[in-house]
Amino acid sequence: MFEAIGLKKEYERDNMSFFAVNDVSIHIDKGEFICVTGRSGSGKSTLLNILAGMSSPTSGEIVFRGRKYSSLTDKELSALRGTKISYIMQRMSVLSNFTVLQNVTLPHFFNKWHSNPEGRARFLLEQVEIHHLARQYPPSLSDGEIRRVSIARALFNSPELLIADEPTSDLDDETTLGIMRLFESVVDTGTSVLMVTHDSSAASFGNRRYVMNSGVLNVLTQTSHTEKAASTLINQ
Repeated sequence: MFEAIGLKKEYERDNMSFFAVNDVSIHIDKGEFICVTGRSGSGKSTLLNILAGMSSPTSGEIVFRGRKYSSLTDKELSALRGTKISYIMQRMSVLSNFTVLQNVTLPHFFNKWHSNPEGRARFLLEQVEIHHLARQYPPSLSDGEIRRVSIARALFNSPELLIADEPTSDLDDETTLGIMRLFESVVDTGTSVLMVTHDSSAASFGNRRYVMNSGVLNVLTQTSHTEKAASTLINQ
């Protein structure tokens, strides 16, 4: 479904060049839950920005459903992000002057796919267990609730790939577990999830795990989705 080949991202600092992303290749199949860990500054967020089409690599190629990113116009790449690929950024990205319900329906105004956008948003708010907060504004919510709003909005257009940058940072264990269970349920519907995290317990939910160090991505562990589901069931 999705493949990155030989990605590099070069920067210059103090007249010295360095690679934030160095020859990274990765493929993502339908219904996979992939986790990437690594220290701060290892290039994880830079890699996600490139994979989501928010930043261009210095070299390398990304192919989604047979289409190369390099062959797409800015408008086509934006449409891809709005319909097939969703990106949950590390920083809080909800709009404080919009209600929770309005934040979740926001994608509808860019890609009018749903005849009943409010109904779709309410369904998703039930899925992330904050339907009772639909009329609230973000300043009155906890960090965990805001993350759930971001996740619901990212799922509005039923993406094929969900990219999440530190979706559980600074959250308590119970809230983190709830979000990971939610991602598992998303994967079960066929959506693939690519998540960057510092949390080793959150990373354990992935059926394929990578570690990133100095821009280089290496496989840490790999299990099939069936094996992962069986392991999760046993641990319950």
